[in-house]
Amino acid sequence: MKDKTKIRLWPGFLAGTLIGLIAFLLSFDALQSLFVECGASPWLAWGGPICIDGTILLSTWAVWGFERNGIHYRWYPWAGFIVAGLLSILGNALHAWIQDGGLLPAWAGPMVMAIPPIALMYSTHLIVIVAGSQTAAEPTAEPALAAVEDKDSSVRFDEFQEWYLRLEAARRLMESVSDDEVVGMTQRKPTGKKSRKGTDTSWSQAPLFVAKDAVA
Repeated sequence: MKDKTKIRLWPGFLAGTLIGLIAFLLSFDALQSLFVECGASPWLAWGGPICIDGTILLSTWAVWGFERNGIHYRWYPWAGFIVAGLLSILGNALHAWIQDGGLLPAWAGPMVMAIPPIALMYSTHLIVIVAGSQTAAEPTAEPALAAVEDKDSSVRFDEFQEWYLRLEAARRLMESVSDDEVVGMTQRKPTGKKSRKGTDTSWSQAPLFVAKDAVA
């Protein structure tokens, strides 16, 4: 089996970006002139190609967003991509027809001027769907955090319970012995060893409390 040769991606990205930019500029010029012919203001006619070719770019991004977030109805961005692509092709062809001396069909003006509101509704709907699915996926980390907090609380409760049982056992032990025995258990006796100065300074390290009988 032959080893696959690793393909460099930057030439493809560079060529694709260059072709896309040139195609967008050529289509932009043709669609802008078409919108002017259909009655759009020359100052705002540049928005026409943005609505058409921009929807192509948005639909491409939405296809990736639907796939990544597991959104159903993945045909929806593909449908927008295909429809916007056909409108761009038809618009450029209609512009060439007009430039060649052809007359603008009666249906062309209403159809062209209906594109911007349709593009507005479609683009905002796509963004809401993708953004909504992204937001709904984020709170999934909260149950894990709550589980960690519950675990820490249970650990602290177990430690408190253990210390409480020890204190309770010590209290019962103190109640089970007499006062003389308590004093005897709490006194530390000298070991009998003398320091260089002749004074008793060493004391036994016996525990302060020693239970004679185990307390249940």
